[in-house]
Amino acid sequence: MVRVILSSSLRQLCVLKRVKARLLAFCLLAPFSIADANVCPFAVTSQSPGSIPRFGIDVLVLLRHALRVDNETLQSGIGGSAPISQLDATIAANRERWDVDGDLEYTSNDAVIIARYLAGFSAEVWANNLTLSTAAVRKSPAALRSFIVDDGCPGPDSVPSGNAFADAGPDIETTLPAARVRLAGTARGASAEWTQISGPAPAIINSNSSPRMWVAARQPGSYVFRLVATDSSGVSVSDEMTLTVRANPVVLNSNSRVLNHFQTQVSPAFKANNTLLPLTISYGGEGQYLKTELAQRWGFAYQFPMYGSFQREPATYWDGDTGNTMESLRDIRANRGKYKISATTGSLYRMFQNYDASVPSQPVLDPSTWLRAANGSIFLDGGRPVVSPLARDDQLYRAGEFVGNTLAALEEATGQRIGVFLNEGEYGLWIPGENSYEGYFGRDPSVLQAFQNSSFSSWAEFISFHKARQERQLKLGVFKNVKKPPAYSWYQESYGGDRGRWFGWSNWMFRYEQFIASNGKPLVSDYAQPETYYNFTNSGWTGIQTQQGIPWDALTVALKSVGGSYSLGQRNFYPWVSMGGEGADSRGISDDERYLGMLKMWYAAGAIGSVAGYFTYDEPYFTALRTNGVVGVSRPTFVRQAMLHAHAHALFTHLEDFLRGDDLLPGPNSHPYSDNSSVTPAMEFPLAGQTQQVMGPSGPVSIPTARILVRKMRNEDRWLFAVWANAGDERTVTANIDPRIGSLNLAAPKSGAVYVVTLVNGSANVRRIDVEPMDPTKFLFP
Repeated sequence: MVRVILSSSLRQLCVLKRVKARLLAFCLLAPFSIADANVCPFAVTSQSPGSIPRFGIDVLVLLRHALRVDNETLQSGIGGSAPISQLDATIAANRERWDVDGDLEYTSNDAVIIARYLAGFSAEVWANNLTLSTAAVRKSPAALRSFIVDDGCPGPDSVPSGNAFADAGPDIETTLPAARVRLAGTARGASAEWTQISGPAPAIINSNSSPRMWVAARQPGSYVFRLVATDSSGVSVSDEMTLTVRANPVVLNSNSRVLNHFQTQVSPAFKANNTLLPLTISYGGEGQYLKTELAQRWGFAYQFPMYGSFQREPATYWDGDTGNTMESLRDIRANRGKYKISATTGSLYRMFQNYDASVPSQPVLDPSTWLRAANGSIFLDGGRPVVSPLARDDQLYRAGEFVGNTLAALEEATGQRIGVFLNEGEYGLWIPGENSYEGYFGRDPSVLQAFQNSSFSSWAEFISFHKARQERQLKLGVFKNVKKPPAYSWYQESYGGDRGRWFGWSNWMFRYEQFIASNGKPLVSDYAQPETYYNFTNSGWTGIQTQQGIPWDALTVALKSVGGSYSLGQRNFYPWVSMGGEGADSRGISDDERYLGMLKMWYAAGAIGSVAGYFTYDEPYFTALRTNGVVGVSRPTFVRQAMLHAHAHALFTHLEDFLRGDDLLPGPNSHPYSDNSSVTPAMEFPLAGQTQQVMGPSGPVSIPTARILVRKMRNEDRWLFAVWANAGDERTVTANIDPRIGSLNLAAPKSGAVYVVTLVNGSANVRRIDVEPMDPTKFLFP
């Protein structure tokens, strides 16, 4: 006989008949009618406050149905007025949903696990003495509790009881840098509380009143935690568990490799089930080992480049009937959902230069694709053809299909959806730069005639319209054969940070207005793709543009693009951000603190992910990235930047409601870059006393030394403040944003600070989210 004893305090017992040589003994508490299965299929209740929780007839029916006793009569003495078939039908309809042990069917195992859970047993005994399929993936304690409670049933820690119960769960061992663990405790009573009894240092506890809580312990050693449950009469019981944290076996030295630098660091805490886009990279040198590390612990997608290959090449992705050729693909396919996947391409140039069919592996597009003189000859600039704004939709769609063949093969090889597709190429129809629009494109009589017959008042709008049309067709072609299109990112698509800054700006960027449909939806990229590269087309984190004598720091440039996007109804971004470059054309590299501060400002502005990239490296560095080469104790720029992106991204996974359900406030001033076509708000607030004077071409110029961005939840008195000392040391600044919350004195560190401000009974409640600014999720948990 297999006995399932739900509680030592339970006395009544009924027995189901022998089925397939098995008998199941079960504790029956008070008889009562079958509960409404749509409310609580398990009928857990208490007859009076402080009484023992009682399991109704429904639990017996669950067991009865699981054991296939569909036509048997239950033992006498069990009440219930509703027909048994009513609940049988409900169970049959919910069989897949009630699969708890993960073997893809509803069996007696599931019923026993549910009953044990409702009785307050810990996760460790849910499946004791049960035979589980090797394919079973048992639900976690949190998942099971959510499944039951969401159906309207009280869990074991919410059922009042006259007898308190506490089970601290099993002892746990972990090895640094895996510092965060979840304690699998179970408690019953009026209250429950965890306390740390001993340990080499105070652990970080996310909720000491939840039996199943997260803790973080970053010092090696043994930590003892006690769970105390107290019933309504004040009687308490307790249980203890030990968390053993082993020292990190990786120690940096002169022989350390690239991966070792990641392995010595505790990764940030990403909010579970967040919907931000994964981080992606644009380097070109990272090896498979590094992609795996970034995808497993640092919030990046596992990224597959498609440089130079647009077809199903067996050596690259797929080898037909025999399976995946790459170790990473085997892992991804065997563990679907473990990784988020992205793909990137930057090698579309040849496709648009193959006018003479000199590249047999590339398609040859229709002659109308290129700019032509009156005699029909193709214009060549530096030996390369110029794509015409009149290039046909079907030709661009065909080019996209050619690229999409590999994307579809990658989707097939990984067995899951591609989350993000990065198109990082400059190709096809392009802007004139130093040339005039009319002089450059008007050389083709057909293009000149098309512009004159159009409704566009400027060549820039005309060219931008056709670029958006062509990019749209390319995108549709790329996604033709994938099951579900990924988020699409073409890095040149943004309002433009330089708009209005200098007289020649209009020749150097497409008009973002032409990339937005009449209904406000983007035509190409799903989100605006602004760029911020340290000290490249900006003066770094502070400073002016020498000729114009106006602020030219990276945040000022970025906020021009943000304000313009907002004016077009686009409130979220997927920016391409770099902390600098090394190599022959390096313009310097940012320090870690200021770069993290800039990233926090980008997310506060509305970023829902970011691309970390665009470096210039000498060959030895590329080799080290590809091969996990020796780099010593000095942390490579690649590693530093990837970690900083991960920290900023993880922080805002905990603040996603602000990014999705609120707005960045415009501030009282206009942006310093403006002309008659691009006057936008500053998208930031001035901070009194936080400026300095620098000499410009016509005299002193005032530039900010501390910045503040503010978001406000719609229909709620709740704000997000992001404060950053973009110059100088950490200091306290005074913010006056809304008279209802008054003046706020806030710390402004070099690495930025994020606050949530809530109006409570007429007073401002201020909470710092990133208490440790360089490790902003240290006190946060999944």
